[in-house]
Amino acid sequence: MHKSPTKPLSLRLTICEIEQLQARAHGLSSTVTAVVRHMIRTCLDEGDKLTLGRRMMQVERRMAALEQATQESNSLLLQIKEPTDNLLVMFDALLNTLTTTREGDLS
Repeated sequence: MHKSPTKPLSLRLTICEIEQLQARAHGLSSTVTAVVRHMIRTCLDEGDKLTLGRRMMQVERRMAALEQATQESNSLLLQIKEPTDNLLVMFDALLNTLTTTREGDLS
């Protein structure tokens, strides 16, 4: 992995925001600086909330389409099941008829 040169950045935050960062860092057994760095990089990689919301809507639409396709497949399988079961019963009856010996047969 190629490391780019870094440069310090100064931020002004409210006391409440700093306390939230400190609590998060403590919960992660990390430093405030590392948590802030991770949050900034994640935000830069993923984009803003609007972009993330759009991605989530796309995922939701795709999942809905997959769910619909699954329901259609299940419906088709149920339509095929009854004729298939009927064919199996007829095949078993035919097989039974062909393999049963009758009195008077030379077999």
